[in-house]
Amino acid sequence: MAPRTEESIAAPPQLPPDQRGPAIRRWRRTALWIGIAALAVLVVAGCVLVAKWPFTRSALTQSLQQDSQAQVEIGSYRESYFPHPGCVAENVVIHRDPASPTLTVRRMTILGSYPGLLHRYIPQVIAEGIVLDVPAGGLKKLLASSGNQQPTGTSVGEINADGAQIVIAREQDQPLAFNFHQLKLRDIDKDSAVRFVASLQTPEPTGDLQIQGQAGPFRRDQAGDTPLSGTYSYKNAKLEEFTGIGGVLASEGKFDGNLQALNVEGTTDTPDFQLDVGIHPVELKTKFHAVVDGTNGDVSLDRVESFWGKTTVISRGTIEGPSGAKKSKITTLNMTCSSGRVEDLLRLFVHDDQPPMAGAIAFQAHVTFPPPPDGFLHNVRLQGEFKIKDGKFTSHATQQEIEILSARARGQADKIEDDQDRDRKHGTDTVDRDLQSVVSNFQGKVVLRDGIAHFSDLSFEVPGATALLAGTYALQSERIDAQGTAHMEAKLYKATTGVKSLALKVVGVLKPHHADKGATVGVHVTGTYGHPSFAVQPMKGGQ
Repeated sequence: MAPRTEESIAAPPQLPPDQRGPAIRRWRRTALWIGIAALAVLVVAGCVLVAKWPFTRSALTQSLQQDSQAQVEIGSYRESYFPHPGCVAENVVIHRDPASPTLTVRRMTILGSYPGLLHRYIPQVIAEGIVLDVPAGGLKKLLASSGNQQPTGTSVGEINADGAQIVIAREQDQPLAFNFHQLKLRDIDKDSAVRFVASLQTPEPTGDLQIQGQAGPFRRDQAGDTPLSGTYSYKNAKLEEFTGIGGVLASEGKFDGNLQALNVEGTTDTPDFQLDVGIHPVELKTKFHAVVDGTNGDVSLDRVESFWGKTTVISRGTIEGPSGAKKSKITTLNMTCSSGRVEDLLRLFVHDDQPPMAGAIAFQAHVTFPPPPDGFLHNVRLQGEFKIKDGKFTSHATQQEIEILSARARGQADKIEDDQDRDRKHGTDTVDRDLQSVVSNFQGKVVLRDGIAHFSDLSFEVPGATALLAGTYALQSERIDAQGTAHMEAKLYKATTGVKSLALKVVGVLKPHHADKGATVGVHVTGTYGHPSFAVQPMKGGQ
């Protein structure tokens, strides 16, 4: 057998002449049937595409009306076929009535795909110049409404709405405008949750908010009950836009629930928090859990832990008022501090570099911030009880007065006054050498209104003396006006010197049945918190 050459391998077998005609005819018939089948497929596919073509003006209008259950108006319109099927609609307006939100879109570009037409899927929608105008109370009305139309069932891979704006009207204030730098919605389908990513500037307070999460499936019968969850990061929030406080806040946390009852849990950090009455900022941190009604801005504060310095305060309460009306929102808090420092609290209220007192404090208070007429001091309302333990005045002169008072109450008046006379004569300061370093304990009840603290059952204790006072303290001027009674361990004549002391000694001899008792005197405290002045006068029958 002859060897096979390359040419013999590559060449097709040669049919005998009598078999070539039938083979060619068979191939022609096969090609004809393949062509007929392909044409039939194309005709059927074309009919399906024509029947399902969603990009006509009327089809898009009907689809948007069915999904939004609102009236839809479209300005200019054009369809596209290659390389992707779709359309561009400009000046789109979706609205119901004057009491409901109105959505306008400057340009809506729908980018479809031919395979997606077969199962109602659109890969991408680009919405430029979106503005959602919400009239006062309109959001709650929209979310509470129910519809009887079923959605079209069209699913969208992504909606890009960067540059969108939401404007919420308020009855008593200027509208709130939320400006979105980025807004993307993904996996939009009636039977699944929509994923979203947003970056925006908030209006009150002005700050930068980044948020991501998911919402849905959409509750068509009660839109406000649609599930919502995600995480957030909030920066550069300017607190000075709220009356009476200042600082720049940062916060981060997570949320879940629905728009009408959104559980929010997170932390805040304000390195320069301050009240308008003070000039010394403090670093204020909080951990909180709250429930927010996104339809009207009301907040239920389940627990807020506030930390600054060495003080921790636990608060619970509400922020409630007319929908969207900042100036009518009332904040109500129940505050508790079991272990804090009085200097941390005073630092928020005083102008001096050093708070006038240091010591441990515990308190509980009911606090209300009604709509502000003037500022923090004239706005806040407080009713509570407090205890200050081991308090010492930071002013040397004031603390010395307290220590002199304690020494007199323990019967050391002669020694104290002798030292004072010597100091005045020689220009020295020897009083301190004979003074016992003492601490003061305070406790009482307080009602704060219009910047004036009204004290009752105010007890003041130092070694050798106990006083029970009532009076007022003006937070703005720091002036004190309190009076009551004080009981001293020593007899009254031992707390004084000179002629008054001699007369009181004679009284003591005439009334020996009081020999073992101390003295009860009247006390009047005036001056300022940092420099108080104590006036003492004998009570009737006092020793």
